[in-house]
Amino acid sequence: MKKMFLFVILFLLLTGCSYKVVKEESIQNFQAQATCAEQAQIFFNDKDKSGDFQYSFENYFNSKLNKCFVLIRAISLEDDNLYIDLYDALERKHYAMYLGHNDCDVVTLLLIDEPKKCQLDSGTIWLDGNDAKESADFTFGFVGLNNGVGVGDENTQKQFMEQVQSFMTE
Repeated sequence: MKKMFLFVILFLLLTGCSYKVVKEESIQNFQAQATCAEQAQIFFNDKDKSGDFQYSFENYFNSKLNKCFVLIRAISLEDDNLYIDLYDALERKHYAMYLGHNDCDVVTLLLIDEPKKCQLDSGTIWLDGNDAKESADFTFGFVGLNNGVGVGDENTQKQFMEQVQSFMTE
């Protein structure tokens, strides 16, 4: 009986300690997410938002990388051009860039008689946030004559977003 009592006490102490550690980690993670949201808002407010575009942003705290990412979208109100940029909101490094169109649905493009509209869409990703490098770590869609041939399509934006998702998840 005494051994059982000691076992129960030991169990309660251990589970209580692990609960406290988990609770503290949750609080720290929540604080980091709140700080990230504030810094992303500041970063977004500081960005040049000129031209006839509709701007929006989303922030993501990646606990594995301990980084605060901000994804900024700019959609041209005139011609459906879409620009997507991923930055580290604290270090202000540029991790990814997409240049293309907002709507690349094959059926829609056929209906508006612009089947080749999205063929020059492209995306670039720098894993280390160094957009000054000669070449990016990943390139999607059209890469230009200097870097070889490549053609974007209706899947270019989807492929780009799938790759940047790794930055935006924990």
